[in-house]
Amino acid sequence: MNAIKNGNKTANKKVQKGVKANVDKRKHGDPPPKKKYKIFLRNAEDLKRLMSVTINELRRGEVNPMVAGKIFYGATVMLQIFEQVDLAAQLKELERRAEEN
Repeated sequence: MNAIKNGNKTANKKVQKGVKANVDKRKHGDPPPKKKYKIFLRNAEDLKRLMSVTINELRRGEVNPMVAGKIFYGATVMLQIFEQVDLAAQLKELERRAEEN
């Protein structure tokens, strides 16, 4: 068990070191690098794209694992919201059809 914990600590240190190295390349006062694109979260496909980008950034050491975890949590919550909105729309449509008959 301790070996697993120590392995995770070592991996986390390597990722943090990589993130710190990327940050240290900027000169003091320089703005952070601009992202090439924005991801608008309007449906499950957009959430899938966000999670894919985040996983790739995490593997390259461009994003802190804590931040990535928060992004994944937020994406999960948004997916549940999308599902509830879809169900509500379907229920409303069924109720409308029932009233017509």
